[in-house]
Amino acid sequence: MAITYQQLCCWAGDDCAHLKPAQAYDGVVRLGEIAAWFFKPEVLQLANQHYQRIAGKALMPQPSHLDEMRSGECAILLLLKFNGSPNGPFLPVTLWRVRWEKEQQHDPHLPVELRRLADRVIKQLAKTGSLTCRQWGLRFGQESWSERVDLSELPGTFDSAFFSLAAGLVLAEHGIRPRHDVLATATWDEQDGCCGVDGLDLKVKLAAQLGARLLFVPETQRESAAKIVENLSCPGLTICGIPQRISRSGVELRESLYPLFEALAVPPGRDSRAEARSFYFLSVQDEATARDYYRKHIRPDIVENVCRFVQSRKLQHVTHFVSLVSHGFDLAVIWAAALKPENILLLCESRSWRLVDELRTELQRADIQAPIQADRFDEGDYDHLLVSFRSSLQRFLGPATSSQLAVDITSGKVIWKFALHNAAPVGAIALCCLSDFHSQTRRPKPFTERPDCWPIGSTWTGGCGG
Repeated sequence: MAITYQQLCCWAGDDCAHLKPAQAYDGVVRLGEIAAWFFKPEVLQLANQHYQRIAGKALMPQPSHLDEMRSGECAILLLLKFNGSPNGPFLPVTLWRVRWEKEQQHDPHLPVELRRLADRVIKQLAKTGSLTCRQWGLRFGQESWSERVDLSELPGTFDSAFFSLAAGLVLAEHGIRPRHDVLATATWDEQDGCCGVDGLDLKVKLAAQLGARLLFVPETQRESAAKIVENLSCPGLTICGIPQRISRSGVELRESLYPLFEALAVPPGRDSRAEARSFYFLSVQDEATARDYYRKHIRPDIVENVCRFVQSRKLQHVTHFVSLVSHGFDLAVIWAAALKPENILLLCESRSWRLVDELRTELQRADIQAPIQADRFDEGDYDHLLVSFRSSLQRFLGPATSSQLAVDITSGKVIWKFALHNAAPVGAIALCCLSDFHSQTRRPKPFTERPDCWPIGSTWTGGCGG
């Protein structure tokens, strides 16, 4: 039978100084492996002294590090408010491992206020559109906790666990495993956004003791937390600020969570679900990191999909590929990788010429062996662009026939795309690949690509399809 909060209070008394080794041993044994997350080190030491005397070996070490976590798990820093004096046997701050489970109810042995917070997390995330399922239950991280303790009556507020629970739930929704060495403590208020927490010094010290690498706190408390770390001489712990967003719409909650998502998520490998990889890619704020992840874990699958499209449309005869160069050049690489042309021409507006080298490098990284040519064009009206593009295409095509030419009009300004389409000779193939865009990052949403092609000579209206 699980030990209740009231029983723990009755057993513990008010002062560690009055605790006998046998009494400490009794409490530690009753809680088992979770005792180290509730009792002060001196209580564990007393228990070990007693066990050494009767068994000749140590009973239980003090926890000194964080363990790897599974998808759905969260590590939450909590201020414990057991009845009794500050000199009592219980830790003032601790870390609990909890987990989200789909289509489950909350564990009734969790504190009532923590269950209420879990409901609020679900409600707030649902308002931002971050959840497809609203039936999630919060449980202890290990079933043995629920079997050993009933903390449903544990008093106190647990609002500082809001961001840890929210980030953990969104990662669980996408099947992404959280990092074990990233912690957070911050509250959320619909009116005021990300708000400060109590017991900051205790939480920072515990995070450092447990070997955390990053600790996210409200931006308003970041400097204070950093000073605590400096005084602790703990260079391994870095303090990160959660930005404060003030709105009633809930959209800003999602934006406040992005830095935590990026730090907390273990990057899903290529064998992970497409949904998980897409979510991670769109959560990463650093553009270089996002591109590298896209290149390694997303683009190969998209290339395979476009390869199937190329085969279904019998485009294997294409030997010459032309693409406009723009900031969003990933789709140009995908078309080139799928078509495997013998020659490539990049058309780039003069002021953006530096992008040619970037795209050339990206094509080479995709193991595209075809020689790459590049022509400049100057911004101008439609007729000017039409003449410029026709000249470039004639030089590039040489003795090859128009049916061997494919022009990619996915990227670039609309006037550029119209001019390139109409500059291509009749019989060439127009390529287009549209995708949905993520409103916050303005990146294409992976796996929403819709490739299309049509013969030049038909009227193009500006979308995919002739």
